[in-house]
Amino acid sequence: ARAEQVQLGEHRVQTQRSNASIFLSKAPVCDTLLSIFQDRPDETSWLAMWRGKGKAAEKEQPVPDGTLWERVQKNIEKVPPTRVRDQKADFLLYEILDQIVNELQPITEAYSQRLGYMHQRDPWNWSAHWLEELSEVHLELTDLARSIRPMRQVVHYFIHNGRIGRAAQIYLEDTEDQIDRTLDDFSQLQEMIGTLTRAYEGSQDKTMNLMLFVLSIVSAIFLPAQFVTGLYGMNFEGLMPELEWTEPISGYVYFWLLQLALLLFSVCMLFFIHSCSRKAARIEDCCRRIRKTFYTPCCRRRDQPFPEAETELF
Repeated sequence: ARAEQVQLGEHRVQTQRSNASIFLSKAPVCDTLLSIFQDRPDETSWLAMWRGKGKAAEKEQPVPDGTLWERVQKNIEKVPPTRVRDQKADFLLYEILDQIVNELQPITEAYSQRLGYMHQRDPWNWSAHWLEELSEVHLELTDLARSIRPMRQVVHYFIHNGRIGRAAQIYLEDTEDQIDRTLDDFSQLQEMIGTLTRAYEGSQDKTMNLMLFVLSIVSAIFLPAQFVTGLYGMNFEGLMPELEWTEPISGYVYFWLLQLALLLFSVCMLFFIHSCSRKAARIEDCCRRIRKTFYTPCCRRRDQPFPEAETELF
């Protein structure tokens, strides 16, 4: 698999999959190695079942990349000859597997840059399709890890197979360690996706709670005014003399003055309750700190009895 170049994580990561079938001649000769390179589009992956064939068909498929085999060929043709030309075909097997594993590092770096780009943006400024992208990236990482584990089992088998040369086995151990590090990187990326998802959901909950808080404050301010409006809206003639007032003010002016007074009273009461709650919290915090330092009876709760003095009998 190969990740396309992503500049600073501004675009979504796309991977290209290919299959490499390798056949090694029987030991102890191990002088012939046959490799078959096959491109595997995303439509043949089980992940395409999740996305849907129509969506996968609309997606532009990248051109198959053969730079891996070009690098292997350059290593073979180097002058002076390198170790890959001095050893048998089993060492060439290691060279191919090592180049395949090296193709995984750009993928982890591209996903890391993309997730870092999302993390640097405020969650409330995220676009709507980012959350869908995170869920799909989580599945993509799971699919990549699922594809890598069989290769790790193959490398582990070659390491403990006595028919493979000792030199190739030593180098294959490094390849196995690199595969393990890549799997750990995928797990870490999935943890980062979980953190971003929880941050987005937390920001949405915080925004919703703030909206409900503002609506509650506005409702509390206008609640007395609504009560007075409903009361005078019944128009009980004879029972409400202020409706017939003309001097010194009319009933209409009296109604609006009463509404304004109730509005100011509601605002003042809300500020008073808010200041009292903050003052009570500061007093409670001060007493809690004093109790942590040393116990004083003046800071005890009323329902808390005084500590009994310990007596010692001789």
